[in-house]
Amino acid sequence: MSCVFYNQLTKDSRILQCLLKVLYFSVPMTITELWLEKNTQLVKYKKGWNWKTTFYSISFSFLLVRFSMSVIRRLFNNKYDFS
Repeated sequence: MSCVFYNQLTKDSRILQCLLKVLYFSVPMTITELWLEKNTQLVKYKKGWNWKTTFYSISFSFLLVRFSMSVIRRLFNNKYDFS
């Protein structure tokens, strides 16, 4: 759901704005996961995984989906341009 919201929020944004806005999503999610890992038994990191990996993977996946949606929108708009 947060990725969908991020895509809607950045639909008309430029690249730099998208990079800044991804931090609004990935930083709180990473902090929450880190807190859960330290204070509860809900999250346990396996070998080689840590909070940095979480941050990078969330940020990268959001940006990858955003880029993919941008390509799809351009293809769709060019294919069905009735003007």
